Amino acid sequence: MLGKVMKHEFIDTGRLLWPMNLALLGCGGLGMLVCSLLDYREVTDALILIAVFLLYGLSCFAIMITEMVYLSVRFYKSMFGSESYLTHALPVSNKVVFNGKLLTAAIWNFIAEILFFGSVFGIGFFLGRALIGEIRLEEVIDPAAVTVEQLTDIRIPQLFFWSMLVLLVGCFSGYLMIFTSMAIGQLFEKHKILGAVGTYVVLYLLEQVISTVTVTVLTVRAMGSYDGEVIMTGIYGPMMTISFVLMLIMSVALYVAGLYLCDKKLNIT
Repeated sequence: MLGKVMKHEFIDTGRLLWPMNLALLGCGGLGMLVCSLLDYREVTDALILIAVFLLYGLSCFAIMITEMVYLSVRFYKSMFGSESYLTHALPVSNKVVFNGKLLTAAIWNFIAEILFFGSVFGIGFFLGRALIGEIRLEEVIDPAAVTVEQLTDIRIPQLFFWSMLVLLVGCFSGYLMIFTSMAIGQLFEKHKILGAVGTYVVLYLLEQVISTVTVTVLTVRAMGSYDGEVIMTGIYGPMMTISFVLMLIMSVALYVAGLYLCDKKLNIT
């Protein structure tokens, strides 16, 4: 049943989100094209490049925010709002519906993130090629990899592995916080949406406080001095590990709470 729920979600949401993701891809392609064609020694071309970068950044931000708002509103309407009676009348458990909507939202988020980071890398490559001249891909990646390893004391494969883990968990954690906030907000007899927004703000601030305190403690403990210079090498590995563990713990807690409330504590009267 989970597969059927997700298939239905992808078909419905894809009518809007596929064009939006194609637009995101198009923004990246436009940025790469501009970087490869313009002459940066000309003032006019440099101004055009700045305008294109601003347009690219604003477009990517608008597309990703619109996607998040659309999926969040869809979740609220179908679970607690005007469409909730139809949703809960289906021969599918609330747990399956919750999981299906969460997985669908996370997959859309993952697609958007991959397209965004891929386009940023592509624009950076073409921009560097235009500024420096004809370069090969390995001529950019190899020196950058050596620099990153020297600064962080983390091997590139390990860094890539942790980055992918953080990206995957992050695709879930953002929507988990939104969905669980809505599940808590619907418990209010009045002002359900306001309750959901307030819950989200509290959860977000709590997450930021925990992350800030953790990073600060790690930084203070890892700081050392050598010839009057602060040595930070070696802090990034433990910081990434602990940050990931905290994100994972909070995501699991939000998932359990959201699933329980959607399954056992619905208040759609």
